[in-house]
Amino acid sequence: MKEYFCIFGGGGIRGAAYSGVIKALDELDIKIKGCAGSSIGAVVAGLYTFNYSIEEIQDVFYNINFQFFNDLNFKFGKDFALSRGENFYEWIKNKIELKFYENTDKPKEPVKFKDIESELVIFSVDITSSTFHEFSKAKTPDVEIAYAIRASVGMPGLYSPVFSENECLVDGDLLKAMPLWTVSDTIQKRDEKILEFRLENNETKKKISNTVDYLNAVYDSMSGFASDFIIKTYGNCEKYDYIKINLEDVSVVDFMADKNRKTEMAKNGYLATLDYFKNEYPKKLNILLETYKSLEFSSLRSIFLLKNKNFDEARYLASDMVSHVIKSNTVDEKIIDMVLEYKKLFDENYIIKKGLFKEKPTLIDYNKVFNHIEKLSCSVKNKISLNL
Repeated sequence: MKEYFCIFGGGGIRGAAYSGVIKALDELDIKIKGCAGSSIGAVVAGLYTFNYSIEEIQDVFYNINFQFFNDLNFKFGKDFALSRGENFYEWIKNKIELKFYENTDKPKEPVKFKDIESELVIFSVDITSSTFHEFSKAKTPDVEIAYAIRASVGMPGLYSPVFSENECLVDGDLLKAMPLWTVSDTIQKRDEKILEFRLENNETKKKISNTVDYLNAVYDSMSGFASDFIIKTYGNCEKYDYIKINLEDVSVVDFMADKNRKTEMAKNGYLATLDYFKNEYPKKLNILLETYKSLEFSSLRSIFLLKNKNFDEARYLASDMVSHVIKSNTVDEKIIDMVLEYKKLFDENYIIKKGLFKEKPTLIDYNKVFNHIEKLSCSVKNKISLNL
């Protein structure tokens, strides 16, 4: 069974695709060990954390419409937007409490991050300082989860921002120009692999006939460019998997999409996830295995050279190993760190000792260097034997 920490990116009503995504992960026997989300992805991450079923999540999207925005905001001040977001907050609060207090007689207090066992990370952005804001057990244990999700869905112009002390919190999808895991220590410290989903519509020609079409096309282009670049840069890395779900002709604000359209989005999410793990992932796995086999050969060769006191050739091979893992940009970061540490130890201990007739290379602390390369070789063998 594969285990992942899943990140659900935003995309407005395109989030209807996520019920299909979760269904596919379940069929593939992939376990979600924790999840994070921005914007509509924060809603899905929250629902999943509180054990909403695939069918229940799908029903949530079937019932999303402009009713979520009927608490109109007529102010033209610093919080200008179509909606105050109060209806949404009450809605997500009720959804969370319904599951959290199910089958109990406890009074319904606001559910905070410290109250849950699962790892949940919600992304938002503080536009007063242009900084990332993480809501999680590690960072904000006493914050209400519904409040965090409300802040994350604060798309400028659609929902009013959330003001907190000296912060102005808005849509977490403003972070979409970068991999979402890069801004969270909480996620980066996790042992399992990271699977990030991106909802896009940048693969089809668009007809621009009005202002809404124009603005959607601008958003789709910017978001799509970012996702394509990120996937190209990180998609082959062992630690990170990316699935882009292309939802043709679906506007992020098309909240009046009918049930059939939303069902089609769920199907797209389902098929895109299956396609990745059945077709794309095996190709990535083969490349990784070849890289590890090459690294295994180099580590075994290094052990042989050290045993035979061929320190000069071993030193050159250590440099080659560093160059190989950095150039490949694919293997586990822990393995890369071990390779770099081996090279560092070798250089620190390598000296030229003067002999009676000639100079002779040696290692000051031979055992320390030798033990490290043996440990590295063992770690690489384990990677190969476990099929990554």
